Amino acid sequence: MENLFIYVIGPAVTILLTWLTAMRKYRAETKTDELANVTEAIKIWRELAESFESKLAEKESAFKELKSQLEFITKQNGEMIEKMTALEKDYNKLQKNYNDLKNSLK
Repeated sequence: MENLFIYVIGPAVTILLTWLTAMRKYRAETKTDELANVTEAIKIWRELAESFESKLAEKESAFKELKSQLEFITKQNGEMIEKMTALEKDYNKLQKNYNDLKNSLK
């Protein structure tokens, strides 16, 4: 019986304790690796968010610039339409005067 303990039970207990310790270490390393992966993923997402934020700011600035240009062009277009309307009225008056003068000379 004493030989059984020395040759079988002693090494079995040693193997079991070694296996349990190794599993505990493996789980701790796995959690550490997972934490490192999560930290790296967070870093990547943060960089992407900052990149998108700066691009969004650039696009908003360009949009505001285009909007102000559109407002300026719209204002100019309105002024030109008013001037064109006035010129059409003047042209119609001149055309009428020309036709009246032409008819009076006949």
